[in-house]
Amino acid sequence: MAEIIGERIKKILVAEDNRTQAEYLRFILKKSNFTVLMASNGREALDITTTEQPDLVLTDIVMPEMDGYELCRTIKNNPVLADIPVILVTHLYDPVDVIRGLESGADNFIIKPYDPERIHSLIADTIHSIH
Repeated sequence: MAEIIGERIKKILVAEDNRTQAEYLRFILKKSNFTVLMASNGREALDITTTEQPDLVLTDIVMPEMDGYELCRTIKNNPVLADIPVILVTHLYDPVDVIRGLESGADNFIIKPYDPERIHSLIADTIHSIH
């Protein structure tokens, strides 16, 4: 499955303020030969997205400086960045949180805790639904 994803996705930005979670995501993605960019808050993630234009953004929702909803909304409202898929990675699963994510323009959700296969599956699903 990583080969299929890799045809369209090479560079992934991980926006996660929890260092352990961030490193775990980096490990999972690097193992599948993705180039992984890291940001520890939403503002830093937006800066990296603007300069590096990753192929996909995986972002936590609850982060300092700019939360994942605002990050997603800002990416989706920028004509240069709007086509970059954004997947929200969160422990929030209340229907209100899901609605907020959809309203912000999120392309998909990953609920914590997760496993590597789930990460790859949701990335693939997101890519197939967009293209």
